[in-house]
Amino acid sequence: MRPGVPVDAARAQQQWQSVVDAFARSGLAIHELSPLHGCEDMVFTANPAFTGIDSHGVRRSIAGRMRYSSRQREVVAQIEYLSSVGYKTEPPIADSIGFEGGGDAVWDFERRVIYLGVGPRTDATVVPLLEKIYGAEVIPLVLKTERFYHLDTALAIVDGETAILYPGAFDDASVAELRRRFSAAIEVNEAEANRMACNAAKGGGNTVIIEAAAATTIAQLSLRGYRVEAVDTSEFMKSGGSVYCMKQYVF
Repeated sequence: MRPGVPVDAARAQQQWQSVVDAFARSGLAIHELSPLHGCEDMVFTANPAFTGIDSHGVRRSIAGRMRYSSRQREVVAQIEYLSSVGYKTEPPIADSIGFEGGGDAVWDFERRVIYLGVGPRTDATVVPLLEKIYGAEVIPLVLKTERFYHLDTALAIVDGETAILYPGAFDDASVAELRRRFSAAIEVNEAEANRMACNAAKGGGNTVIIEAAAATTIAQLSLRGYRVEAVDTSEFMKSGGSVYCMKQYVF
């Protein structure tokens, strides 16, 4: 997140392709958005919108309300694309409400629960909106540090029993709630969290796609029987994101 740190563009392109290939190998279909000139964060497709299926089986998307105005063009592009592939798009939320899409709203698909990171980028007032639109239980989790600014930097949901989480990112009540709900939680320390261990993403089947530097978490996942796709996202980590940030689930 430091503008003065140089990025190796060729290496970044190779790393991006490796992430695309990992999702494809896991069995998921790939959609690619065309880049917009001047949208330097557009690769982090998790943030500009939130997607899901409501209790009636309708695919619905909500536009994010990004903190930084430079990202608003990304929101428009993504919502237009989602509409073109059949999503019902909700009206924009109020300008005064922060909501950074799939970066802060994370599905537990098995239990139809949405976890919402409340704090640096997203407001708690989004909770009833998500509940109404998706007909799902929404659990607010309080993020207490600027370093872990989105929920997906501190929590990855693998399945109904297993999550990867960094307790230091949350207040005590949120940690207790996560421990209660995930009986097989993998709790990581700060060093592993800084390696973006919690920015892993579920692929198809029992595949988990994760930053290769998170070696301790990769070992834990492998011991538990998950198929792990380890990818290098070091060029993107310079901008504060990794695997989960680099995709938007299209149901």
